[in-house]
Formats: sequence, C-alpha cells, structure tokens
Amino acid sequence: MQMKKIFSWKVVYILLVVLFVLAVIFNINTGNVHISPARIFRIIFLHGDMGKPEYNIIWKIRLPSLCMAAILGGAVWLC
Repeated sequence: MQMKKIFSWKVVYILLVVLFVLAVIFNINTGNVHISPARIFRIIFLHGDMGKPEYNIIWKIRLPSLCMAAILGGAVWLC
C-alpha cells in the first residue's frame, strides 16, 4: 500500500514539472515574435544567440514577467 502511494506522488511531481516546463515555453513563445522551443532552450540554458533580438526579448521582457507572475501567484496562493 505504501509503495503505491510513493509511486503516485512521484508521478504527480513529474507531471507537474513537465506541465511547468510546457507553461514556460508557451509563455515565452506568446507574442509577436515566434521563437522555437529549441531556440528558447539554447538561449536560456546555453546562452546562445547573444546579441540577437530573440535573446533580449527572452531575457529582458518575457522571463522577468514570467518570474513576477510566478512570485505573485505564489503570494496570492499563500494568503
């Protein structure tokens, strides 16, 4: 019985991580400039394409707004 409970929590956590990653990709990809998921990964984790407009859009506009939305959403949830 205990093993099934642990397994179900692992599945839930993995599912939540996958959904979070998809939400981040969709949020960053929303807007007038289309940026492919592979390019988003390269820009965020490998710091590729520095100096290009997509790099500045992600790091200066979309990621800060995504982080603020996550922080404010968490703060509202705690209240």
